[in-house]
Amino acid sequence: MNSLTNAKKLLSKRNAEFVVVCDEAVHISYEKGICPILNWLKKDRDFFNGATVADRSLGLAHAYLLAFGGVQKVYASSISPAAAKVLDQYGIEYEFGVQHQHVPGCGAHDLCMAESIENNVSSPEEAYVRFMEMSNNNVIH
Repeated sequence: MNSLTNAKKLLSKRNAEFVVVCDEAVHISYEKGICPILNWLKKDRDFFNGATVADRSLGLAHAYLLAFGGVQKVYASSISPAAAKVLDQYGIEYEFGVQHQHVPGCGAHDLCMAESIENNVSSPEEAYVRFMEMSNNNVIH
């Protein structure tokens, strides 16, 4: 079974939010949003290098951070057009279930906090710096 098929199956089978497959290692998160990505990047900036990822909801913030991390392949149950554009731009192979204009927000907000700043971020490196600042300042939990 290839890594993309494996990640996609684990996402569904484990009812997870985010799955990372790299070589023989598998990492699963049940946490929504960009926090799992940020937490893994804080521990090891090369964590995603060459990895395959499956994500329930892939928006622009996720796409930039995954490009920053060096992900090779992505499956998204739901993807925004802006995220797809970033994946294309950085040569990341991807598949998706459905495409939505915006990633659904958290709670009563129309967009997730991370997605609300998408117009102010223009590169994976800039996204990494901005979201790490937000995370360190407890703006993103």
